[in-house]
Order: sequence, then C-alpha cells, then structure tokens
Amino acid sequence: MSDHCHVDGAGIDHACSFHVKNEETINNAKRREKTINAFARVRTRQELWSRRAPCTCETPYQHSLAAADGERSRVRIRDGSRRRRDLAEWNPRICRGVQGDALPDAECETKDSIPLLEACLERLRDKNTSSDLQRTMRTASNEPFVVNVKDEISGLEKDLAYLRAFHGLLINGTTFDAALKSIELVQVLRPFHPKSEEMFDEEFAECRSFLKKFAETSKGDPELKPILVTDWDGTMKDYCSQYATNLQPIYSAISLARFAGEFTRLAAVLTAGPLRGPGILDLTSLPINGPLVFSGSWGREWWLHGKRVVHNDGISEEGFDALERMNDQMRALLDEHPDFGQFALVGSGVQRKVDRLTLGVQTVCAHVNPDVSKSYMEAIRERMHRVDPNKKVLHFDASTELEVEVVVRSEGGLWNKANGVARIVEAAGLSLGPPRTILICGDTSSDLPMVRQAIASNAENSMALFVGCSETLKQSVRDLVGDDARCCFVGCPDVIHAAMTTLSNSL
Repeated sequence: MSDHCHVDGAGIDHACSFHVKNEETINNAKRREKTINAFARVRTRQELWSRRAPCTCETPYQHSLAAADGERSRVRIRDGSRRRRDLAEWNPRICRGVQGDALPDAECETKDSIPLLEACLERLRDKNTSSDLQRTMRTASNEPFVVNVKDEISGLEKDLAYLRAFHGLLINGTTFDAALKSIELVQVLRPFHPKSEEMFDEEFAECRSFLKKFAETSKGDPELKPILVTDWDGTMKDYCSQYATNLQPIYSAISLARFAGEFTRLAAVLTAGPLRGPGILDLTSLPINGPLVFSGSWGREWWLHGKRVVHNDGISEEGFDALERMNDQMRALLDEHPDFGQFALVGSGVQRKVDRLTLGVQTVCAHVNPDVSKSYMEAIRERMHRVDPNKKVLHFDASTELEVEVVVRSEGGLWNKANGVARIVEAAGLSLGPPRTILICGDTSSDLPMVRQAIASNAENSMALFVGCSETLKQSVRDLVGDDARCCFVGCPDVIHAAMTTLSNSL
C-alpha cells in the first residue's frame, strides 16, 4: 500500500458527523434539536454513528431547517434507508458471501417495510409538493425554501413496486432465492426510462449482451474473474437534487450485490463525494462491508475491512488541520444563521472531503434567492479568513454556478479517479494487467481518467459502460477503448440494474 496512506481505526472523517441514538430524538423535535446541537459543540474524532440508530444520517446542518414538516419528512426518508439496508442484508449468500446463516423472516420484514415507504411517499406528495414535484419547506427564519423531490419520489415508487411483487411471491410460499429470481425487474423499471419504454428495451438488450460478455471473460476460472470499477451518481444511481437525501433504492442494492458477488473478483464504487458526513456509506442500501468496496473523494479515501483508509498524498498536516477547522466554521455558520440553514439541502450541501469542502450554493432549478446565495458565499470567504488569514493553506474555488469549493493547497500532481483505481487494485492485491478483464462504468468526463488507467495497463481487455452521456463524451470513450464492441451506452442506471438482475437470475 502507498506510503502516503493513513488508516483511521474509527472509520470516520476528520470532521465527524454527529448522530443521535436516542429514540426520543424521533418523537420530540425540540429535544432532538437540543441534543444534536450539544453534540455539535463537541470536537471529537470518536465514531458516534450507529447503523441501527433510529435516525441514521442527521447532521447539525439539516437541523437548522427547523420546520416540523421538513424534519418529519427527512426522518422518514432516513428510516426508509435503514429498512432498505436491512432488506439488502437478508440473504447472506447475496450480500455477505457467507454460507449457512439462517435467514430472518423475510415475509414479515417486507410486509412491515411497505407501509413505512407508503407513508413516506404519501408525505412527500402532500399539499406542500406541487405537480412538478417541487416541495416547499421553511427555513428557521420562516422563509420559504423549495426543493426538488422528483428523485426521492421516483425511488420510492420503484421500490414499492419491487417490494409488493417480492412480498406477493413470499406469501404464496415462494422461497427467498426463488422470489428474487422471479421478480421481473424489467417490467418494474421500464416505465421510468427518461425517453421511452421502447428505448429501455433496446438498451436493455444491448446492455445484457455486453455484461454477459464481461462476465464470461473468466471462462469459469474464479482466479480470473473480472474487475468492476464504477462511478455512483448518474451511473449506478439516478441524480438527486439534494445530496443529503440521495438514498439508494432497494432494487438497486440487490441487483448490484448479486452481480458483484457472482461475476467479479473485485467490485469497487469510486465517488467524488465523501465517505460520510453524509456520504456514500450513509446513503447506500448495500452492506458497507459486503460484496462492493466504497470510496470517496475521487478514491482518496476507501472503506476497507471496517476501517477508513486515507491517501493523503501532497497534503500537509497544516492543510488537514485548516480544513477541519473550516468544516467546524461551516457547521457553526449554518447553525447560527437562519437564512443559511437551507444550504444543507442545496445540491452538494456541505461535503467534507479529504482535500476540500464542497458547498452547494444554488439548486439546478435556481430555487435559492440570488442575494442569499451571494451572502452565503461572502460568509464562506469570511470564515476562510478566520482560519487562514494569510491565504497560505486554503483556496476558494467558485467551480460552478451550483457549488463552490474550499480546497487545501497541495504539493505534487493533481489527484483524479485514475489514482483511486490504482490504489484500490493495489490494496486488493490484484493487477489491472491481462489476462483479467476490467470494466469501467461512468457518466461524465471526470470518469475518463479511470478508462485511461485501465487502457494503459490492459488495452485489449478493458471495457467501458457509460450512462446518459453526450455524443462528444461517447466518442471520447470509443476513442480511448478503440473497439466499439467493448463499449456500451445506456440512457439511465435502471437499464444496468435490469441487465445485471437478468444475468444473475440465469444462474
């Protein structure tokens, strides 16, 4: 493993996310607010998060949106996430690779989960949500704030269709494994394709054939099973307007777990977002120590064997300390200023990555008052001045109209996803070289470095599967791979999940 590698035994970020474990934090909003704020005043690296906590991913930022309506909605979504993860853990052969464990009462669990998700969906569709799925909430200063809940609603609709079909099979006496293989995921997902059901069918047939070829490259030799490295948002999960509520659906977790467990030697998720705070480990419905390994910060941080492994190449201790203090400043800013509370749910929210903070300042629908957004950015700069008055360590980068970044100045070359691919393959004791096949999945130009990394090591056995990309990006992928037969393009992540499920069912 790299010399520039740090293992955090607690498995938590330098600026940890604070989570409440008391049941009363669900039932009593005022006490919940008081408890969370108390935690927020404590600076610690102690892991406070528990996957079995009643509310699994609440942060101090989110509690600054004090409207009871918004609070209840988010709590229900979080509880739904816990249920999704529970469902994904039911089958040990699928989700943990462990043989011989007794399965829990799946019929009872699905029956309990369905009304929970139905209640959440009903809440999101109430009078506060418009016909175009824009939901009105209020900040702590009672100012209206609109969020787009299209992805949250769509994910719940698909999960409910999946669970109802699953439960219907179980109550008729079908075994767990047989029920998984009997659900027609294609029929569940076809109506949600962004263009048409006919386009879904065409892409599904092509993707199924493509993934079948990928799976068969080992020719039955378990030692030569291929490697899968994938981006997350936009690739394996639909984009969501709010990162903090970007929960993975149940059907997606099960399809990925089954495919990775059956057909790959290594399956890795490589994201630009953080591991926690919230991050991919909070938002996935997969077991975090299961058949896929997870990364954040473009592969600078990985969750391996229950620990957070950080690659801090080029980042000084002074830089880490400054970024941690800046993260504390941002927590305080959102808690202290009622008008800024909404930014916890604006796009990226507040993401603490290894070498930067990514801060959402505007939604894709331009919901935020431009004057408030401008004031927020000025406040960010002022907090930066408190931490780094001489501008020696931190750099303000207005990267896009939707988000800004506070970046640690680092030595050496620019880190990208190619570095992350190299580190996880090294950590797994594997090689990208032949004769093993490598599949890279992505959806934007930021994923091209992963393709280049694979091609540089294994030009003849590298494959690329990209989602919803422009013709320009498609051509870039084709040019890199050099063989159209080893490239596949689909319109949405659901096509991939349907194809993966069909292949897993064929065994």
